[in-house]
Amino acid sequence: MARYTKKQNRYNQIFERTMRLWGFYSEEYRNILKEYESLLQEKRELNVTPINKIKDSSLREFPIINFLYLDDERKAEEYLLNLTESQLKDLMADIDLYVDGKLRRDLLARITDYKQQIRLKKNGKSMYAMDPDACGCGKKCSLHREREYRV
Repeated sequence: MARYTKKQNRYNQIFERTMRLWGFYSEEYRNILKEYESLLQEKRELNVTPINKIKDSSLREFPIINFLYLDDERKAEEYLLNLTESQLKDLMADIDLYVDGKLRRDLLARITDYKQQIRLKKNGKSMYAMDPDACGCGKKCSLHREREYRV
């Protein structure tokens, strides 16, 4: 009997962790490629260079995790309840690989960069922006002043 409860306890822990992962990453997973592609397209339309896109061969390696496509918590729970413990472990490992993967990090970084580049292209630079080299203090400016005195 104790063996059964340990096994049940382990299954419950894996189930709960997988549901937490679904809660954290399902929406991101469903939207990350769409958002990347739309920002890339917008960047091309605005003629923002460099394009700096991710290779198509890398994008083809994007993991397919059907569980993360589910957008309803009840459906996600039902999906998990139909899995055995080993299938549940495999699913949790797949989600962990996605979360820790280089492709995800690259996509998130590019999305952030693209948003910033697009914003700058649309809005231009702020009138309060300042070139740090044009500042009146620092080595470069003091060297210029020394040269002026020598002449």
